[in-house]
Amino acid sequence: MLAVTPPRVGTYLEAIEKLAPVVEEHRACFDRDRRLPDAVFRALAEAGLFRLWLPSALGGPELSPAEFMQVVEAASAKDGSIGWIVANGAGMSRVGGYLPDHVGRDWFADPGAFVAASTAAVGAAATYYVTQKRKNRKAAQSSRAALPKPEKSD
Repeated sequence: MLAVTPPRVGTYLEAIEKLAPVVEEHRACFDRDRRLPDAVFRALAEAGLFRLWLPSALGGPELSPAEFMQVVEAASAKDGSIGWIVANGAGMSRVGGYLPDHVGRDWFADPGAFVAASTAAVGAAATYYVTQKRKNRKAAQSSRAALPKPEKSD
């Protein structure tokens, strides 16, 4: 944790502390139901914890990476599931800065807006189908050579 808590982070840290009773009340549901209960999701959304990287031009706090991680660390200390959903939801709020202004405002008008995405998939994709097994190494090598190579992406 940072030695000094920036003032705008303090608001979120206080909100996380205030969430403790609702987290405790519903904790048994997390694993049993394999999802966060609606009451917990709603409390996180109302605390603004899904908007930590939302650009200030769209009404978000646009926290720095260090500030963001301080909030995620505090959320994770309450429960790993809480930290995970805050990190993912709040982290993807940055998408608002890549959208046309009117679209970003529309998407994030609802405090419960949650963008789910994967930023790990990069590059070109290729699909290969194996239709038969080869009985010897030479045949296997020649079949691999016949497969198309993926195009390089820029």
